[in-house]
Amino acid sequence: MRALAIDNYNHTDASFIQTPYDLYIFLCGQKYEGYVISNVENLAPSVKSHICNLLTKQMFCPFNYMEQKHDVYEIYGFIILTSKNLKKVDTPIIDKINFIVELDAYNTDQLELIVLQRLKYAKIDYENEHVLNDIVRFGKNDLNQCIRIMMHCITIMQANSRQILLQEDVVKVVRYNRILCNDDDRDIPF
Repeated sequence: MRALAIDNYNHTDASFIQTPYDLYIFLCGQKYEGYVISNVENLAPSVKSHICNLLTKQMFCPFNYMEQKHDVYEIYGFIILTSKNLKKVDTPIIDKINFIVELDAYNTDQLELIVLQRLKYAKIDYENEHVLNDIVRFGKNDLNQCIRIMMHCITIMQANSRQILLQEDVVKVVRYNRILCNDDDRDIPF
């Protein structure tokens, strides 16, 4: 949404939209310039047809059982669906989407930059560039694992009453994780 210069948008994970009423609350609770539904592969079957209708007509038409008719709500704004695996998204939904953008996995430099940004945001200094390199290397170039390792490193750092993340903190975390997983730790320095 920021890339589209939209600041006023609503965002939710598809797992929170289990019924048409949940979709109604998400779409009609307040007017937004855009709507983002993450992990669309997890949509409940009861809302998939509504999503298809929303993508083609920009209308949400739930059935009103009291009045025995469909209520019609026009939805203005961008509708963005995200998925970690496009192959798991139902074909009828894919067929209704106007633009599909596939993002590649983060490369090593991007992951190091993400780790650096998060450390700076938390006002945590780091010993040297090897700290960032090691977090990414031992996180196996996976964003979630890198973040998990970094969080554990920060816990160790704070337990030692420091505001600087050391390379030895990374090594301690990785060794501890490897011990828990009965993994070989020969690739860990010192």
